[in-house]
This record gives sequence, structure tokens and C-alpha cells, in this order.
Amino acid sequence: MGHMRPSTLALHPNAVALTHILNICMDAIIAIDADQRIQLFNRGAEQIFEYQAAEVLGQPLDLLLPPSCAKPHRAFVQAFGLAPESTRLMGRRHEVSGRRKSGAVFPAEATISKWTEGGRQVFAVILRDVSDRKAMEAQFLQAQKMESVGRLAGGIAHDFNNLLTAILGYTALAEDSLPDEEATQSCLSRIREAAERAANLTGQLMTFSRKQTITPQVINLNELILGLENILQRLIGEHIEVIVRTQEGLGQVRVDPVQMEQVLINLAVNARDAMPQGGKLRIETANATVEEAQGYGVRPGKCVHLLVRDTGVGLTEKVKVHLFEPFFTTKSPGKGTGLGLAICYNIVKQNDGDIQVESQAGQGTTFHIYLPCEEDGVAMPLEETPDALPRGAETIFLVEDEPLVRDMAARALRKQGYRVIEAASGAEALQKADAYPGPISLLLTDVIMPNMSGKELAERLRAEGKVTKVLYASGYTDNIIMREGMLEPGVILLPKPFSPARLIRTVRNVLDSKDDRSDGELLPGL
Repeated sequence: MGHMRPSTLALHPNAVALTHILNICMDAIIAIDADQRIQLFNRGAEQIFEYQAAEVLGQPLDLLLPPSCAKPHRAFVQAFGLAPESTRLMGRRHEVSGRRKSGAVFPAEATISKWTEGGRQVFAVILRDVSDRKAMEAQFLQAQKMESVGRLAGGIAHDFNNLLTAILGYTALAEDSLPDEEATQSCLSRIREAAERAANLTGQLMTFSRKQTITPQVINLNELILGLENILQRLIGEHIEVIVRTQEGLGQVRVDPVQMEQVLINLAVNARDAMPQGGKLRIETANATVEEAQGYGVRPGKCVHLLVRDTGVGLTEKVKVHLFEPFFTTKSPGKGTGLGLAICYNIVKQNDGDIQVESQAGQGTTFHIYLPCEEDGVAMPLEETPDALPRGAETIFLVEDEPLVRDMAARALRKQGYRVIEAASGAEALQKADAYPGPISLLLTDVIMPNMSGKELAERLRAEGKVTKVLYASGYTDNIIMREGMLEPGVILLPKPFSPARLIRTVRNVLDSKDDRSDGELLPGL
């Protein structure tokens, strides 16, 4: 393929070999004359710019540049031509933009050199398409940003869990202590409901930061959807009508409720963005049967079908292929992370389900989620049911650096008959343990405290024979705690926020366990 003018090739004794070398190079190699007209165009240039050499030889270099870059680039080449002869060697790399035959603009790196031929200057440019690298860099930067935001979200959720533990705890204690007056109890009930909703939000933050334990349980999906309906309406705005249709007698599914809430929220936000002028968002549930021949990624048999449909702009076939890929988004920079649908896909798959999309451009989008039915399980209510709380007379050593949480937990334990020794830090705990003459039945300690962690405190007290059983509490969940080496796998962890009832039941279960070190599996009833 002769991409050099014959007169140029004749100057080189090894012209054939040189032509082969030029054409096996994957980068674009382009030569231009002093008038900036293209004299050489190798195969690498053909692949990158989508032109054949015959189409561009003799044409102005502007053909390969975006209009906004043509004038500055022409001035740069002219200045380079006036530079001293010492600049004949390859110069430093420059970031430039190229334009393909299709009109698409792409990022590139280029080096330029010059020489004189027949009394005229010739310029050579070696150009590398860095589109893929730039895309990977952008994804890496986005991942770093998301990781930073995730760390921030996890830290915020941790602090809020301490506050919510106090709010929920004091509210429960007040409900039990105050007279059964309708007005007072109604106010306390509203406070508790608000705190529980806030606790769910912090759970979503922990999910976002990948620090939440996945806790599948048997639930009725209708109850979850109806409880989320008002939030979804406020989230997507009044210009979109939310229509919920649930089937009576819906089968039960085993899922993580917080994760399923996140799936619905992500799909609702996706639908909102597809309907900027308004529309309808329909959420439906139905019992279904999946046959093996249907090819769904869910085990054959009875399942629950969740349908989420919008009347938005729809999706092209090209977009549907990449829809669940991480970082893939059709939104402009800064408008979306490209993670929402990828998270939905992963959550559904983690819960042994399948998610499929049905859409055409201009005709809206429907997501179909199939979750296998849980035939044997009993659906758990999404709120705790009041039961008679167990009592005890043992001594509990309570170590917690957050005063509100410590005071609330101490009150709840004393109300059930326990003797409670309080400490605000590991150092204070060691002093009080030395001074206390009697046996300590249980150490209840926060995991992360200033100067001395709960794990270090437990090891010191165990070594001194002061305690045998330990219950840890933390605003972080066990995923992050185990990963960071704060605790050994298998220890018993009471996640915050916790209610007085949950605290009392967990303490009683640990005290009644046969394992003196309390390092076994998570105890029943927690």
C-alpha cells in the first residue's frame, strides 16, 4: 500500500521495508508538508480515523481535526517549524483531539518532529488513540469518588446509629413508663416511627458504602412495597403518578428487606429520569410459575413476579445490551454514576432471583424481577412485635463511650433486674474491674472506642479472669469489622441501632449460652 508519494519514497533506499514497518504500527503515522497537507497516512491512521489513505492524501490536515482545534493546531505547527533545528528529534507528548470520518471526536496523544526535504519542511506526527485509556481512567476516578463517598456515608451512618439507638431506646422506655394516655402514647409512637424510618435510611447508607451485613429473611413483598409507596412518591415528584397493584395471597420470598427497598428506589429514580415531562410509574406484584424451559435465572417453580413499568423515553437495543454493566450510563457527566441498575442486578442475583428488561425507544421501560417463593418459612413482620422480656439478676459490665447510648442501655438492663457497672472507656473499665470484688457475668462493650478497642479490653479482662462472656455492640456491621480485623470471625455482635427489647433478648441469650467465650455462631433469636 503506497501511502507516500513516489518522489518521497525514492529518497529512501529501504523504502519497501520502511513501508512495511509503517503499516504494522498500530499508532497513526502521518506526514504533512509545510502547507499542512497530508503526504503520508499509514494503516494505523486508517483504522483510527476511519479514512482510507486515498481519501486524505493531499488534503489539509484540518480534515482530521475538530473545527475548534484546527486553527490552534495550525498555529502550533507553524511555530514548531520556526523553532531551531535542534528540535528535529521527537518532542514531548501533547494531548490533542482527533476527528474520525464519522465525525466522532476522540482524545489522543501525539508527538511531532520535522526535517527538510528538497528545501521544504516536512512534519511527521505519531498519534495514539487514548479513548479506551481515558475511559478506564474516568471509571477509576469515578470508582475512587464513589469509594470516598461510601466511606463518608459509612461514617455518617455509624454516628447516626448511635443517636438512633438513644432515640429509639428512650422512646421505648418512655412508652413503657408513662401512663397509657392516648395523646402521649400517640406522640411517642410517632417519634418511634420517625426514628425507625431514619434507621432504615442509615441502613441504606451502609448498603451504599458496602458495609452492611446482608440479612435475608422471609417477608411478604406487598408489605414492603406498600410501606415504601409514600417515600417513592416524594422521591420522584408529583409530576409522576405512582400506581401500586399488589396481588392478594402473594407468595413469600426470602430477601434482605433493606436491599429490596434499595432496588425499588433505584428503579424509581431511573424511571423518574426517563420521564422528565411526567408520566406514570406502575409497580405490580403477582404470583407466577417459572418453567425450566423459559431460561430465567431463577430456579424452576413458584415465584413472585415484581413488575416496575414507566412511560418514559425507553431504551435502544444498543443501550439494553450494556444496561446492567457498572459505570454504564446514558446520562451526562455529573448526572449519574452508572451504578444504580448494576446494584439492582447484583442484589436480585444475591437473593437467587432474576431481573430482565423490556423496552423500546419512545415506548417506556418495564423491569421484570422474579424471586423464588419460600414455601416453608413464616413471613417475619418488618417491625418488632412486643413480647414479655426476660429478666435476670446477673452483673453486666457496660462499656460505651457514647453517653446517651450508655445511659439508655443501663436503664433498660436495670429495669429488667440486672446489676450494671458503667464505664466510658477501656481505661476506666479496667480500673472499675479491679475494684469490683464480685463476679462479672457479661462484658457488653462497644467495638470502636478511643485509645482501647472493645476487643483489646475483652482480651485484658479475660486474661485477668474477670469475665468469660462478651457481647460486642457497634454502629458498624460485622462485614467491615471483620474485614478490618477489629474482631475475630464468629463473635457475637449487636448492631446499632438497637431497641431495649433487642438488647434485653440478646443479653439473655448470651448469658444462657453454653459457650463460655461466646465466640460461636450468632445465637438464635438475635
